[in-house]
Amino acid sequence: MSGYEGEAATVRGWFLAEWDSGIPIHLIENSPFPDKPDNAPWARLSIRNNPAGPATVGGPSRRYRHGGSIILEVFVPADIGDGLARELADAGATIIREKQEDGITVWSVQAIPIGVEDGWYRINVLGTFSRDEVFTVT
Repeated sequence: MSGYEGEAATVRGWFLAEWDSGIPIHLIENSPFPDKPDNAPWARLSIRNNPAGPATVGGPSRRYRHGGSIILEVFVPADIGDGLARELADAGATIIREKQEDGITVWSVQAIPIGVEDGWYRINVLGTFSRDEVFTVT
């Protein structure tokens, strides 16, 4: 499967296979999340895309490069410190660091502490990626 749908399926598959923390994770945007706890750690995965452009020119076959970000938001209850949040951020970063599969290459990974909001302390794990796709021009 290619395109944006295949891209999302690939990234979600990484977390399905490797997120073994026991902490509930919401993998599919715009879907119910019945496992979201009221006062216990949880995580949410998002994929954001940047504009795509040609990576090659000429010929009937052209490669386009699609850039984007993999965002894992880690939430822990406020006022318990940042240790568990950082541990979960490390787990998420390990899943996406240096991944290369189905035309997707993760180039850089970082953890960004966001702080406390609405009773939750949050750290975002941000992975920058590119995905190459070949199109035939007629």
